[in-house]
Amino acid sequence: MKPLLVAALVFISTSCFAQYPYDAKRDNLWPFGYGYAAGFNDTLFGLTWLDYASGSLNINREFIDIDFRETDAVGCDTNGNLLFTTNGIMIYNRNSTVMQGCDTLNPGHWAEQTAAVGYILPQGALALPMLANNTEWCLFHSRLRDSHNNLGGYDVEGVYYSLIDVKQNFGLGAVTSLRNPLALNDTIDYGKLTGCRHANGRDWWIVFFNSALTKYKRLLLSPFGVQDLGWHQFPNPSLPYLGLGQAVFTPDGTKYLNFGVVGNVYGEFLEIYDFDRCNGKLSTPNIINVFDSCIMGGVAVSPNSRFAYTSCGDRVYQYDLEAADVEASKQLVAQWDGFVDPEFPVGTFFYLMGGTPDDKIIINSSNTVRFIHTIDQPDSPGLACNVLQHNIALPTFNGASMPNYPNFRLGPVDGSACDTLGIDVGLAEPPKQATNVQPALEVYPNPAGNYCNIGFGSTLKQDGILIVHDLNGRTMFETPLQKATIGYTLKTEGWPATMYLCTVYEGSKAKGSIRFVKE
Repeated sequence: MKPLLVAALVFISTSCFAQYPYDAKRDNLWPFGYGYAAGFNDTLFGLTWLDYASGSLNINREFIDIDFRETDAVGCDTNGNLLFTTNGIMIYNRNSTVMQGCDTLNPGHWAEQTAAVGYILPQGALALPMLANNTEWCLFHSRLRDSHNNLGGYDVEGVYYSLIDVKQNFGLGAVTSLRNPLALNDTIDYGKLTGCRHANGRDWWIVFFNSALTKYKRLLLSPFGVQDLGWHQFPNPSLPYLGLGQAVFTPDGTKYLNFGVVGNVYGEFLEIYDFDRCNGKLSTPNIINVFDSCIMGGVAVSPNSRFAYTSCGDRVYQYDLEAADVEASKQLVAQWDGFVDPEFPVGTFFYLMGGTPDDKIIINSSNTVRFIHTIDQPDSPGLACNVLQHNIALPTFNGASMPNYPNFRLGPVDGSACDTLGIDVGLAEPPKQATNVQPALEVYPNPAGNYCNIGFGSTLKQDGILIVHDLNGRTMFETPLQKATIGYTLKTEGWPATMYLCTVYEGSKAKGSIRFVKE
C-alpha cells in the first residue's frame, strides 16, 4: 500500500496544486432575473446572462424556468463554460434541469415560501472548485431558520457544504454528498459566504461570522476536502443585531470587509479586518458605524484594492482603505437620480455589488427592475470613479439577484512561508525557484513513520535553521542548526498523516526545500 499512497500524493502535488492562473475564466457568466414559466406570454420574464467570455460585456437572454433572488452562485470550467448554477433551493446542471442527487439544497419553510422567486439570502451560496480538473466542486450554503425572530425577520441557523462531481451522469453532473453541516444551532451572519485564495495559490479560505460579529469561523478547502478550523472569538462585539449586507475580500486578499445594515435604530456597520492568507486569521478590526437610514446595502472593493464602495438605498459611498483615517475618507459618489423602470414603476435603488471580469463594479437594485448600475472607473478616487446609473439594460426583470464569485485571479504570495507549491504569479514564467536554492535535500524514509532523516547533501558552511510547514503554511517544527551539520533526524510522532515541506536555511539563504509524507 505504501507505493500507492506515494503515487497518489505525487499526482496531487503535480496536477492538483496548480489552480491559479487557470481559474481566470471561471467567473465569465453572470445570471440575473426571474424564471420563464411555461405558458407565460410576458416577454419580460426569463433569465439574462452577462457574458464576459470575449473580454467585454455581452448580454444574452434564456427562456428557462429558474428563479434567482439574492442567492445566486455559479460553477464554470477553466474555459468559462457553464457547469451548474444554484438559486439556494436547487442545483441546476448546464442544461438548466435539476442536478441528479439534489432534492432540495436548503429544505424547510423558506425554501417552500420562496420556491417561485429563489432563496432570499444575499451571498447564501458559494461554489469553489476542489481540483484543477473541473471535476469536483464544493458548494457552501446557508439555511434560514424556519421560524421568524422576535423582530419579525429571520435568522440563519446553519452553514453546510455539498459536493458536486460534474463529470457524472454523462457530463451533466451529480450531487455526491448533500448538506454536510459546518455550523448548526447558532445564529449566523446573514449569508455573506465568501472566499479568498490561500497564499499557496491553490486552496481556499472561507470565513463567516456569527450574527453579532463576536466570533468567526475559518474553513479551508483543498484537494483533501473541507477542514473546519473552528470558531475564533473577537473581544469587542459590534453589531447589536443581524444586518442585511455583503462581505468581500479585497482583490489582493489582504483585507476582509463586512457591511451590515441594521436600519434606522442602529445604523450601518462597515467592518474592515486585516487578513492573513497563510493562516486564514482576521485581525486589527476597524469598525465604522454610520447612520444613513437604509435597510439593506452592499459592499465591493476596487480592482487595485484601495477603494471600498458601500450602497445604502439611494446612495453610494467610497472609502479610501489606504487613508490614515478610513472613516473620514468617506465620500458620496452617487445619489439616486429618480429613475424608475417604465414597465414597473419602482425606483432603481442601489443594493448588492459585484466586481466583474472587465475591472468594473456592477450594482443591482433592491426593487424588481430591468436595470443595473456600473462603477465604471472604480480605481479612481471620488467622483472620478464615475457611477453610471441604470446604464445596463436587461431584457428581463431582475429580483435583486447578484452572482457570488470570489477573486479567481488571485495568485500565491510569492516568497511567503506558504508559497510552497511552485505556482508562480507570472502566466508565462516557469515555476519559481528561490534564489541560490540548491536541490540537495533528501528525506528517508519517505513516507515517514515516527521519525525521518533529513539529509542536507553537503555540510552547512554557517549556522542555519530547519523549518517544517504543513500544507496550510503552519509551522510544525523549527530548530537551529550548527555549522558543519550534514543532516538532522526529525521526530514526526503524533503528526497528522499528510504532506509537509521541510526547508533548510544556511545563514539567511535557503539551502533547499523538500516535501515528504507522514503516514
